[in-house]
Amino acid sequence: MINEKATSMVSPVTSDASKEVEGKLDDSDANEQEFVRAIAEISPAMLWMGDQYGKCVFLNAALRSFWGVNPANLAEFDWNSTVHPDDTSKLAGPFVKAMAEQTSFAVEARYKRADGAYRTMRTLANPRFGSGGEFLGMTGVNIDITEQLAAEEHTRLLMAELNHRTKNILSVVQAIARKTFTLKANSGEFIRSFDERLQGLSASNDLLLRTDWSGVQLDELVTTQLAHLVDLVRLRLARGYSDGKPLYG
Repeated sequence: MINEKATSMVSPVTSDASKEVEGKLDDSDANEQEFVRAIAEISPAMLWMGDQYGKCVFLNAALRSFWGVNPANLAEFDWNSTVHPDDTSKLAGPFVKAMAEQTSFAVEARYKRADGAYRTMRTLANPRFGSGGEFLGMTGVNIDITEQLAAEEHTRLLMAELNHRTKNILSVVQAIARKTFTLKANSGEFIRSFDERLQGLSASNDLLLRTDWSGVQLDELVTTQLAHLVDLVRLRLARGYSDGKPLYG
């Protein structure tokens, strides 16, 4: 049997040890949370935390700087007021759905920066839960994709312009082929003449490329084509086309 005296001596020690362990665990959790918060604060990414009602409870330094929010006035800040009017409904749908279902969401919308300029942000967010499983709100990151979208649009414009110019060149080649075919019944003469005309088109295209397709002066075009003709004459002479046949046609 365990005597009562021994039990009375052990119990306070065990109780004190348990409290000490629990205290250390609490301190450990607090230190970990403080560490994570410090990392989030100095991160270049724009990080935030919202409560179960969608109100901001934490904005790191990068996001406070973007919106011009004083940490002391965070409780008064309404992020909804910074959303571009045309993007309100586009943002509200995914946000409201994710809050109701307590699920992750991703959405793009324009927000007004502290200097008044609107920037497009991609928001990625995950739900946050307490130790008891209760929904605490969302935690997320805002990524400024304004330059990325502008670069993508510029690429689309370039591709459209390239497609347009390629079709124009193909139309010119087709016209040259038809014209050459009507003038040259002999297949050998057709191939030679067609090849020479394509070289002339190529020379003109090179000239346009050097001027970034901004236009070509007439004297430059004539000079380029004459230089091209001189090269053709030399080529024909070298091939023996100087025996009475036309030097160009």
